[in-house]
Amino acid sequence: MSALRPSFAASLVLGLLSVLSVPVAAHAQDKTKADELHERGDYLFKSGYYFRASDNYRLALVEDPTNAWRKLAFGHSLFAIGKYGYASYALRRGVAELDPKATFAPEIAPLFPSRRRFQQALRDLKRYVTYSPRDAAGLSVLGYVLYSIPGEERRSRDMFRYLLRLDPNDAFASTLIAQLDRRAKTSSGAAVRKKGHPVRLVLNGFEKDAFEEVRNALRAHPGVSDLQDDEALEQITIKFVYSGVNLDTNLRNLLASLGLATTLREKASTTGTRSFLVELKRAAPKEPAEKPVESPKPKAKQGPLKERVPTSKRERERLENEWPAPTPAKAK
Repeated sequence: MSALRPSFAASLVLGLLSVLSVPVAAHAQDKTKADELHERGDYLFKSGYYFRASDNYRLALVEDPTNAWRKLAFGHSLFAIGKYGYASYALRRGVAELDPKATFAPEIAPLFPSRRRFQQALRDLKRYVTYSPRDAAGLSVLGYVLYSIPGEERRSRDMFRYLLRLDPNDAFASTLIAQLDRRAKTSSGAAVRKKGHPVRLVLNGFEKDAFEEVRNALRAHPGVSDLQDDEALEQITIKFVYSGVNLDTNLRNLLASLGLATTLREKASTTGTRSFLVELKRAAPKEPAEKPVESPKPKAKQGPLKERVPTSKRERERLENEWPAPTPAKAK
């Protein structure tokens, strides 16, 4: 995570101490200016400028310090920056000022520029909690972020239960557990009325990281429910119930949004379950270019060898003296 600038850190601490501690019965505020600052923060957040977005949310809180949703937006931006201690404080103050009887369903993932960026921020938070398992701030933010993801209710509840073990009087954890209980009752009643069809995805050639990206993206999809996976098989299988339309198109768009080069092919099924084979394309290894074999060049024809005849008189005389005298023929 990138470090905070000194000026930003100072303004952040002062803003948290002065803004989040304002009581409900505060002075009149300029709502219009606060709304403009909040909308500007949303735009910067969506563009990936988390520091500047948090600064706009802080200024919006200065203008409208009794608004719980502005405190929650401030906490969302601090989570994106990686400042989980400040994020926990802002989120706790925001949740404390909500109506406990009203349904609370925050949406954090759509605030990010892409789902990949949101998943990266969530992985960073999980890594922090792994190395600091008793840090209440990290557990609070992780439980809250998981609470905002459909299908992660069980893990979110585990975080809040652990917080209650650390502090039985933790109102933040108690409030969100009550919200989860209300959501479970609502979803169980809606599941009976909700119609969908079972789907089976067979992932071929997927590594663990790519498989987890696909699973998390499906879990966050509003039309997917009852998601199950099986990594023990030779080919990873994901089963779920889909209640939307244009399943094959939505699957292709989902895989493309993750940056995965895949081919999607529906398989024939007689059980009523729509089955798809998803194959991950792998780049073919580059083979070294073969150089053409050059045909041997014909050798130049050589003429008859000629004995070098010395031209110098002195050289001729030297050679004549060196040569042995001819042997006389034997007399018959």
